[in-house]
Amino acid sequence: MRENYCVRSFMLIVLGAMEALSIGACTSRGIYEANQQDAHNACLNKPSGIERDKCLSRTSQTYDEYTREREKVQQDKE
Repeated sequence: MRENYCVRSFMLIVLGAMEALSIGACTSRGIYEANQQDAHNACLNKPSGIERDKCLSRTSQTYDEYTREREKVQQDKE
């Protein structure tokens, strides 16, 4: 019963964040950061410390780091 409440609460938060993004002027940075925050929050719900740490390390990249890496990959393809 408590799990259903937590899942519903999480979904309401996610939907609220998505709605806020759709109302305002969305930028690539804003969308990236919101997605990273959602992923980070999901990682915090992982039961295992090792699993949680691996998940958190995947969500720690900043938008600037992501942009630099993406541009590098695009240049390497050319």
